[in-house]
Amino acid sequence: MTKESHEKCSLCTNAAPHGAKMAHKKLYGSMEKLQATLVDVEKDLKALTYKKKVIKAINKYLEAVQKSRECHHYLGLDLYH
Repeated sequence: MTKESHEKCSLCTNAAPHGAKMAHKKLYGSMEKLQATLVDVEKDLKALTYKKKVIKAINKYLEAVQKSRECHHYLGLDLYH
């Protein structure tokens, strides 16, 4: 190995840890952003799940009201007019 190639190799070897540290920092920053996004998505999912439950309950109630109206109409009891 020549002196020049040894120096080049030495420079590359010294630069590698710095490059690895920078890559690690960048990766860690990306992971933090992903974690924050995940927290936001989980909050949105909880809110949407709650809204879905509320809508299902309202629909169930409306179906019961409709059946009740149909039953009263069938019996000749127009209680809602």
